[in-house]
Amino acid sequence: MAHAYTPGLKVTEHTVIRRKRILPIPGEVIVRKGTKVAAEAVVARAFLPGKVYPINLANKFAMPPEDVPQVMKVREGDSVEQGQIIAETPGIFGWFKSTFR
Repeated sequence: MAHAYTPGLKVTEHTVIRRKRILPIPGEVIVRKGTKVAAEAVVARAFLPGKVYPINLANKFAMPPEDVPQVMKVREGDSVEQGQIIAETPGIFGWFKSTFR
């Protein structure tokens, strides 16, 4: 039976893949440098300070992502309370402001 491969795809038995991974927040690296690991192996873990909820404000405010820092009312690392305004658009002449709590 014939085999079909994607152009440019190399099929090899023993390939070593090296990747540099950086934790986005403080954490702990579990394995030592040079240790061979499996694809599913946990090599590091990060410690999240409380519950983290990702929010796509650019999508919610229909604005480019690079404009989001200008509408933020809290800064990175600040604690927030339920109901607190996190971001607010300037609106049109001060009217029709959009807020995210």
